[in-house]
Amino acid sequence: MNGIRRLTTGDLPPQPPSAAAATQRTAAAASLFGVPQTPGGLVQISIELRWRLAGEIRAGRDGRLSFPEVVEGPALYRFRFLDETGPKAAMIGEAADLARRFAQFANPTGAGESVQMFHDLLRIRLGQGQRIELDIVTSDRTLRIAGRAHPVDLADLGVRRLLEQAARIAEGASAIDDQD
Repeated sequence: MNGIRRLTTGDLPPQPPSAAAATQRTAAAASLFGVPQTPGGLVQISIELRWRLAGEIRAGRDGRLSFPEVVEGPALYRFRFLDETGPKAAMIGEAADLARRFAQFANPTGAGESVQMFHDLLRIRLGQGQRIELDIVTSDRTLRIAGRAHPVDLADLGVRRLLEQAARIAEGASAIDDQD
């Protein structure tokens, strides 16, 4: 054979799946979510959240902030700033560990510039006589795609950020620019 090796089927690299097989798999995966496969097809996505009042943020006589007791673990949170005339503003954020996040807001030393700035904002608003109510989402959340409910895992950063942005848009709220 003069140094020429004859190749067998086992020597060949795996062949890419046929275009028809790939299209079939994509269509099957998409049909699980009810997503249309044609250009111009409508995909309906909705998000449902239920905020639960956790309590009020307070400042002690020494100026230290105190937060309501909250669960450890991932959540969305919303600060509502109110005065005698009603709501003034809302700020929405997300956290991988809610209890740790509020501990940072209460004592921001070494936690980063944005945490310090938010701590200062809370103290200023309380000093102006505003009330600050804290709402959280730890359960009661649903993501619907094409009318079908899908699991929503708050441990997933991408999911928390999706829900946070949806809540901000729905309420016209500001973001709390801090990340875990």
